[in-house]
Amino acid sequence: MNFNPEQKEAIYSENPLILISAGAGSGKTRVLTERFLNICQQKLNEFLEGSTSDIGATVKEIVAITFTEKAAREMKERIRGELNTKLEELDKLEDEKNVNIAKKFWQQQKEDLDNAYITTFHSFCHKLLTRFAFKANLPPTFTMLDDIDSTLLQSECLDEMFADKTNYYKWKDAFIYYSKEQLKRAINSVYAQICEAPEQIDIKTFFEAEEILALQQDLLLKQKASLLEKFYQKAQPCVEEFPSSSELKGKLQEYVENISNHFGKVDLNNIDYDECYELLQEVMPKRKVSSWEDKCPALFELYVDIYNPLKQKWKNIPDFPTEKREQFLSIISCFAEMLCIFDEKYTKKKIEKAALDFSDLQKKAINLLENEDVRATCRQEFKHFMVDEFQDTNKLQMKMLDYIQPRFQFIVGDEKQSIYRFRGADVTVMRGLQNKVKQSDGYINMNRNYRNCHSIIGFVNAIFSEVMRESEDNAPYSINYSPLVSNRDDKEEQEVKVELIEMTENDEEEIEKDDDSQVSEVDCYDSEFDMLTERMLEIAQSEKKLVREKDTGVWRKAQWRDFAILVPSRTGLIELEKCLKDKNIPFVVHGGIGFFAKQEVKDMLALLRWIARPWESTYIAAVLRSPIIGITLDEMFAIKACGDVDNWQGFADFIYNRCYFNESGLATQTKAKLNKFYNLFTIFVPLTPQRAFSDTLYEVFNNSGLKQTLLMQPNSLQLIKNVEKLIETMNEQNPSSLEELLEKIDVLAMLGDREGEAEAELPEGNMVHIMTVHASKGLEFPIVCLPRLNRQLQKDSGSFRFDDKMRLVAKFTQEKKNNPFSDEEIVTPGFNIVKSESDIAAAEESKRLFYVAATRARDYLIMSAKDRLQKNSWYEMLLESLDTNPGILKCMIRKNQSQVVKQSKWEQTKDEFVAQTVSEEKVAPYTFSVSEIMDFMNDRQKYYESYVLKLHPDWLREEEIKADDKAKADDKQDKFIISATDFGTVVHRACELYDQGFGEDEAVLEAISVLFDDDEIPTNIKEIKLRVMKQLENYKKIESQIPKDHISSEWSFAVEIAGAYIIGEIDKVFIKDGKHSLMDLKTNKTIDTDSYKPQVTLYKMAYEKEMGVEVEEVSLFFMNFGEKGIIKLKPEAAYEKEVEEAIKDMTQLWRSLEEQ
Repeated sequence: MNFNPEQKEAIYSENPLILISAGAGSGKTRVLTERFLNICQQKLNEFLEGSTSDIGATVKEIVAITFTEKAAREMKERIRGELNTKLEELDKLEDEKNVNIAKKFWQQQKEDLDNAYITTFHSFCHKLLTRFAFKANLPPTFTMLDDIDSTLLQSECLDEMFADKTNYYKWKDAFIYYSKEQLKRAINSVYAQICEAPEQIDIKTFFEAEEILALQQDLLLKQKASLLEKFYQKAQPCVEEFPSSSELKGKLQEYVENISNHFGKVDLNNIDYDECYELLQEVMPKRKVSSWEDKCPALFELYVDIYNPLKQKWKNIPDFPTEKREQFLSIISCFAEMLCIFDEKYTKKKIEKAALDFSDLQKKAINLLENEDVRATCRQEFKHFMVDEFQDTNKLQMKMLDYIQPRFQFIVGDEKQSIYRFRGADVTVMRGLQNKVKQSDGYINMNRNYRNCHSIIGFVNAIFSEVMRESEDNAPYSINYSPLVSNRDDKEEQEVKVELIEMTENDEEEIEKDDDSQVSEVDCYDSEFDMLTERMLEIAQSEKKLVREKDTGVWRKAQWRDFAILVPSRTGLIELEKCLKDKNIPFVVHGGIGFFAKQEVKDMLALLRWIARPWESTYIAAVLRSPIIGITLDEMFAIKACGDVDNWQGFADFIYNRCYFNESGLATQTKAKLNKFYNLFTIFVPLTPQRAFSDTLYEVFNNSGLKQTLLMQPNSLQLIKNVEKLIETMNEQNPSSLEELLEKIDVLAMLGDREGEAEAELPEGNMVHIMTVHASKGLEFPIVCLPRLNRQLQKDSGSFRFDDKMRLVAKFTQEKKNNPFSDEEIVTPGFNIVKSESDIAAAEESKRLFYVAATRARDYLIMSAKDRLQKNSWYEMLLESLDTNPGILKCMIRKNQSQVVKQSKWEQTKDEFVAQTVSEEKVAPYTFSVSEIMDFMNDRQKYYESYVLKLHPDWLREEEIKADDKAKADDKQDKFIISATDFGTVVHRACELYDQGFGEDEAVLEAISVLFDDDEIPTNIKEIKLRVMKQLENYKKIESQIPKDHISSEWSFAVEIAGAYIIGEIDKVFIKDGKHSLMDLKTNKTIDTDSYKPQVTLYKMAYEKEMGVEVEEVSLFFMNFGEKGIIKLKPEAAYEKEVEEAIKDMTQLWRSLEEQ
């Protein structure tokens, strides 16, 4: 094999400590495999030559640590393949003594490979603890809890904690500021960080509140001291370079004299730091003056480069509010006690199960290695330690290597590709080791790139030489970029193969073209994804050869299988999929996004949930409505209207006793569907697996009719493969029952939809790949698309945060004393410092993520962005790099969306079945919602456009801040905009909780908390809380004006009116002196009773028909207007006729559309 000098050095070096900085596409996998084999070859040479070799070792003496089990399996297979090759080559030689020795040696290595220590850190710890179980004080047969099992067990502990009333009263101070769900998420997050800490932490003593506050105050003082010391050290040379004050005039002369005097007198050892800073502020200018750069450059430099950074950093150090001390102590104490109880419960449950989780593995392995006998045994048996992807390790794992101290360490990593901070990876570990090794001759920079074409390498080097710069402000998380050297430098390789498409603010803008260029109408793209997929169509349908075959080096046209769209998260995936489907572009989603949201997966899970709990109406309805049975919504209402189904609780008996056969009101077709459902019940309930669980699941899939239904849909093979992957995933959980299995699948889905879509072989395998950037690491694609460059990075969140220096920091909001409708954010002394450091780490990791994404492109890279600048986005990095180094434009094509020519849809080459899903047959009675009827009566034209033509597909839009709104958001990076619908839901919920006896704060916080899934509610929670609290205050004001007997909230109904079923929900139902009244709450900013006239009329008609009583009045409460917002209405009989006629018109409209 041909190796470059750096690769050869890495393979054959006998240095005891080698650190390889392996750039993207540098062939590190080959090097790892070859070094492993060379070590074995050196051992064989000992036998053949009778000599000794320091480096030689057998397979049993080598530990190779990889990041994933998959990587470990692949490495084993590569080594096995090379061993087979060696044995085959030896078979061709004559039967000599040396040949027989070699054959015996390599055969033994091949046999030992099955049990070799080629594994992950966790698996290595598991083997170590199993072997030394007695010394580790573990039962020899301890079991392992995977992520799902440990999450379930932790959830059980948390539920028990918060269900205990004693705890509720003890922790009432914490509940003032946090909801239960927030506290649960915070406990999980902080506990996970504690478990990954390199030093053992005793929770009871480590989180003592008084000690934490004292520690944080002391650290803040030290930080102030450090800032001032660095400032005066850096500033002194500037002051010494000041010109004589006699040469200056006016203010400039005054500043120079005052600053010089200050520097001559200040003594940091004998002055309070805050006092020193105040004195400094008094002598320093309030702003810079540009003319100083010429008149007094030393002062200009002092102000801009030294004093300004000091001011920014000083702002992040809060003054300790002594009046908040008791609150801080109370909150920290409460949370620390929660952590203690959680740890005790969780540890006890693990002991009862004789089980360890992944964190226990590492901690207990390190505790075991504190035993000198165990360390000596490991050093004797494991001569070599090889670690791959070292940039993804943490301090705990590094500590393990330090304990073992094997004779030879071979470390491979690339700090530019450290992107797993959310899993505990710490880039500072590799940086620290790199600095140590660079002092010896064990550092090898393996930077020759074999993957990407010359043009892409040129772009990557140009951009990241600007983006990745180490500085004092972003240390220790920043790195200095080390350029890659391209190995693909033929003529074709040097053509520009990187493009940036910018979607401008003004879609009408036209770009002039030369007379001989192709002129087309400028299209207004619906979205950035729409524009990007058009560009992909343009490439696929052109004759341009953009893809180079790896084996032959021949350039060819692009096919769909060459494309990969790398997205930062699954947000927007629905919109992307729709754009691809609309253009007939085949695609597959995999690598960690959206699997459990697939309809076919949801249908299979719905079927299994029903089999597990066949008498629950929710699960019955889910299967009836699925494509397996195909019951329509109209049929559901017809079933409910039957005499034996007076409520949903009697639903199961009605079906399982086959009462539907006696119902003359049910159509024959409906009875046939119910009978099909009944037959499934007799087949699958109860489910009693007789063989492997997977066989039983496949039997359900095949015999339920779900598989046949999927076969009739487009992309049928992919849909079936997804369900089969679900079955295999379920089987891997080793379930003891169906109920347990479904609980584990719920946790799997909750853990972030980590499963990617199953890889299915479509005809010719021709499909676009969609995956996250994280999932793409280690892969390569001929053409890579990076959409949404202007998307902001995802910052760390958490109202409670763990820090090894500050221990525990927290933040909360409370009402301002003089303004009960305005909140202020309160933070413990060290919170801002911990948050600032976390934000810096996140920003630096975002740069590395961009690098990983860009280097996945082998032959062509397409980037797209809206031309609105978002702070810390990849787009901002790109534009700032262009400002600093305009020469980057030589490496890329920059174009406007107007230069992306609209294409015709992709012509599919295979015939597809027509999709056959649940058929919503439009037969009377039709079903309409109250809001739908209201829209129809208020504006029939708009109704037609929205409901029939569907010209306003709001359901495709993401729930995120639009870029134009973002620009107006005062540069708040984590601003959260709550939709009008969600806000109304929160207000309704808060009012309902208040009616149930919740306190105001508790009701509002609990109502708001349901909107957020992450660890932290948004920074502008005070604005949201303020708005909700204001509505609740207004609701309280009208208590005297409404009847005392509140009999129902959110009263839902489904009644027949004018030949159609009408469904809706009434907010409040009251009764006084036997008279019924209804109320609907509105959060509108204007009072508009006319548009709600159809709604209140329908509420009255529905309630009277369903309950058989007369409604006295219907009220609308426009909550923004307080007591003046109550509007009492008494719908007229004449208007009820108008409503009925409107419903008939709607029925006629839809019937005529169906007939057409």
